[in-house]
This record gives sequence, C-alpha cells and structure tokens, in this order.
Amino acid sequence: MGRPGSSDNPYLIDGSNVCYWNSPSGSGEPPALLPLLTLFDTLDQRGLSYLCCVDANLRYRLTPADATTLQTLLARCQSICGEAPGRTRADLFLLQRASAGEGMIITNDRFREHLPQYPWAASGDRLIKGTVIGNNLQIESLSICVPLDRSIDTLREQILSRHGRNRENEPSPKPKAPKTDSAAPPQPSLVRTPALPRNAAWRMRMLKPAILIVLLTLASLLWGSAIQAKVATLIWGSKARTEIVRREATSAFQRLRKIDRRDGFESRLSEAQWLWRDAEISFRQGEFRESESRYQRFLEHCDSIFKTEEERATARQVMQQLAKARTVAMKAGAPDQTADHWRAADELKKQAEAAWQKGDFRAAYQLGLQAQKVYQDAATEIASRPLPSLGDPNSKAETENQDDKTVPGRPRLVAIDTPSS
Repeated sequence: MGRPGSSDNPYLIDGSNVCYWNSPSGSGEPPALLPLLTLFDTLDQRGLSYLCCVDANLRYRLTPADATTLQTLLARCQSICGEAPGRTRADLFLLQRASAGEGMIITNDRFREHLPQYPWAASGDRLIKGTVIGNNLQIESLSICVPLDRSIDTLREQILSRHGRNRENEPSPKPKAPKTDSAAPPQPSLVRTPALPRNAAWRMRMLKPAILIVLLTLASLLWGSAIQAKVATLIWGSKARTEIVRREATSAFQRLRKIDRRDGFESRLSEAQWLWRDAEISFRQGEFRESESRYQRFLEHCDSIFKTEEERATARQVMQQLAKARTVAMKAGAPDQTADHWRAADELKKQAEAAWQKGDFRAAYQLGLQAQKVYQDAATEIASRPLPSLGDPNSKAETENQDDKTVPGRPRLVAIDTPSS
C-alpha cells in the first residue's frame, strides 16, 4: 500500500460524523454540510485522494438546501462520495475498507461497538480526529486549519468541476430508426370465418377465470408459508436484523448506567431510559421494524450524551489544574504583588464556573485554560523579581508598606538602626 492520501490508499472520511463537528453537543442544531465540503476542497488542493461514506438517514437531518447539495454530490461524484444502504451505518463500510489495507479514517467516532471485529481501532492510531473551533476547520494530524468562510454553492461547484460527471456531455442514446415494412398491408379477407356456437363461446369465456383461480390456488398451497413469511418481514421487520441493533443498544445502555447524573445529565439520562423502554416493549411485542427504529433513536441520543461526557471529563481536569495554579499563585503573594493579574484570573475563573453550571463544558474548558495561564504568569512574574538590597534607603519603607507580609520562600528583610558613636 502507498502512503496515506495516495490513489491506492486514500483517506476514508466518515461524512456523517464530520457534518456534526460544527454542531455543539446537546444544542439540538442540525448537522451542516459546510465542514465536509471544506474538507473535500482542502484535500483536493493538496493533491490527496479520499473516499467519503455517509449514512442513509443523513439527508433527512440536514436542512433542505444541504440535503439537495448532498443528493447532487451522491449522484454526480460517485468516485469520491457514496451512501450506505438503508438502515445500515457507514461505520461498517469504512472499517472494512480500512482493514483491507492501511487506510486511515477521518472521524471522531471511536467505534466501540465494532472493536471485537476490528480490534485495531482501539489504539486510535489510524483514526484522525478534527473539530471546528472559532469558525475554523482544524485537523491537527494533517496540519489543516481552514476558515469556513465560503458558501455551500461555491464549494459545490468547485468539487463538481473536479470530480463531477457532466450529464450534458454524456452520449445520448441513438434514436431508433422507424420500422419500415415494404410488404403491402394485408387486405381484408372476403371469406367469413364461421362463428362458434353460443354455448361454446360462453364456455371459452368462463374457462379463463377458472384456469386463473386454479393457478392461484396451487401457488398459495406451494408457496403459502414463504409468502406469508415475506409479507410478515415487510410489515413487522426482520428479527435477526433487529437483534443486531439491540445488542449494540444494550452495550450503550450499560455504559449509560455508569455516567454521573450531576451537572445537567439527569434529564438527558432519563430521556434515554424512556427511549430504551419503548424500544424493548416494541421488540417483545414482535414489532421488529418499529423497535429497530426506536433502538436507532436511542443510539443517536447515547452518542450525544457520550460526547458531552467526554467534554465534561476534559473540562473537570482543567478546572482541577486551575485550582492548583491558583493555590501556587496565592502562596507566592499574587493578590498583593500582582493585583491586576489576580483580579483578571479570578474573573476568568468565575466565568468558567458559570459555564460549568450551565453545562457548556467546552466554554468552561477554554476559560479554565485562560485563567490557569494568568495565574501561572503572575507566579512567574513574582519569582523573577530581584530581592531588595539592605543598602537601599527605600527598602525599609517598602517593607513597612507591605504590612509586615513576606513572600514564602524568601528571607524577610529587616532594617537595623545602629547607634551613632
């Protein structure tokens, strides 16, 4: 296999996952096609090959304008973009294609439910993660940082000009020449065909429906059970296929039970439990089609909760580091010696705590990093200041103005008055 991004080893893109990069978790905003098209255009400009696969239900979650653009790309750019079959997730096709070689997948999904079949995905070495921060598409491992400042129409036309199949240039089917019959039309015969007797004509009319009824009866006897099974599958769905989705949902439900319910998770976890209960009731009643749909909705809700849980864990770690940096700065005397830095850091800390209470863990993470840096800068500035000398006439006044407060770790300076001889 060639290097990643070459023609024989293209990057594999989880299109449905990339469309959610610009939608904060728990916000309820629909996915957007702009990050995906920007990624296509960036890889094209760098001369890198790629293949994208999206879920079949993605078009129903997009806005009408984005859904129309997606259908156009799927129809005319089949060399770079494809759609998974109905009621099938694109994850399986991406993992299968990546397993065939050394393919790398651009996605934020961890594929936990597929790890038994594809254990190489557990390390994450072949999973390329990205995000949208400050209206910029960022993928650190590919050194991509591109602003989302172009319109969907502009990106669509550029992608179609590179990969699209122009329908106007396709050869049109040749028109068929009209059939010509050189022979003369048949002349009406002057010989009259003898008519059937009245009873014989009636028997012929009745014979055709009788034959049809016999054939239908034989078909119902021979293939009755098979037809009934197919009709039941069409109406109620397949039990075997529903059980596959149910096992995945069961694994997600067991993980939900371990999540802490604080910080705004109580209502979302309760909603997930109701979705699981409705799906289980439909499954036990034999309504496999309806239960499969409800399991899918439950899994989508779980993905949103898991993403928010990861953001909360990252923000909690930053808040703990922030508390340690504040303690160090306080011991160094930052409230007195660098009052401006201390007030600015405390204000950022309050904003981070307010964002945490609202459940906006991404904002809490950003504000916590800023406050931590200000505390560290204050402690560094105090440590870099030179110690006042004993011969300085202003050292005594400076020591008295500090209300007899000293910095921990430094010797206390005391002015000594010597008696004159």
